[in-house]
Amino acid sequence: MQLISPDPANIAYLGTQDTNPPATEIEPLEKLFSTLESYPTYRFSDIQEKWLPNSGGVYVIYDSRGALYVGRTGNLYRRIRLQHFSGERDYSSFRSLLMDKLSITKEDELTNYLRTCKFRFILLPDENQQKDLEHYTKIRLKPFINN
Repeated sequence: MQLISPDPANIAYLGTQDTNPPATEIEPLEKLFSTLESYPTYRFSDIQEKWLPNSGGVYVIYDSRGALYVGRTGNLYRRIRLQHFSGERDYSSFRSLLMDKLSITKEDELTNYLRTCKFRFILLPDENQQKDLEHYTKIRLKPFINN
């Protein structure tokens, strides 16, 4: 599926100049995006394995500015809790990018900063759906880190 920006000024549908792609291309992504945005946010400091699943999906991390990072994974618990929250910059592109953007030099400083951040997620076992929704969500939210 070709991903299409909701802003007609930014689209070139299937490599042409057509700025009116079929609505059937956008509607499923918009529905998934709306569902993701309707879900509650959770604080990093409150993560527990029993409610953060070991399943795949798309997630958005927020700070006081708004959307910070959009990602996808085959295992939400491993990615969010073990890599992004308590991991090391060498094993998490999110931590590495965030440390660079915020000029943070120590891992524990970053972990303390992340305690103030929130995230939300949607379960999507299909990897193609994950890729499509991740891309569409980046277009819609324009995250600070991976826009």
